Amino acid sequence: RGERGERGERKRGSVKPPPLTSAEIDAADALAEELKDKLVKAGVYEAFMQVRLCMQSGKNLRKEFETMDVDRDNLISLNEFLFACYAMGTGLRRTQIEAIFRVIDDNGNGVVEPEEFINAFQPQHGRSASTHALDSTSSQQEERREERKSEESKGEERKAGE
Repeated sequence: RGERGERGERKRGSVKPPPLTSAEIDAADALAEELKDKLVKAGVYEAFMQVRLCMQSGKNLRKEFETMDVDRDNLISLNEFLFACYAMGTGLRRTQIEAIFRVIDDNGNGVVEPEEFINAFQPQHGRSASTHALDSTSSQQEERREERKSEESKGEERKAGE
């Protein structure tokens, strides 16, 4: 039972969920990698990250889902997702949002269910899975940029020496 305030109401945040087991962490890692692979394959990984960054209450995914579910049928339609992405100011094109929607709609039934939404944006190790995946992608991109800069400067040095 949670702690009670002065008036007997339950204090928010006073009951913490149990820590994740290593099996649960491994499962979350696997889901995050699978999602990242699908987004990269669809060419919308960066667009997905833009949606993730624009979400207001990223820690409360259920609330975020309910905000997007305009007609309150416990499903997010493509039109609701489009509207939410435009309203959040993602700056994404319709085709990008549609591609993200198709990836998030894991069972392909044309709507995003709460479980699909949460699996796509769920926290992992205290951070979002998508942020974890972005970190590794960003560092790889940074390494490639550094390699290109190094090669360019070596090429310029060779030209200067000739």
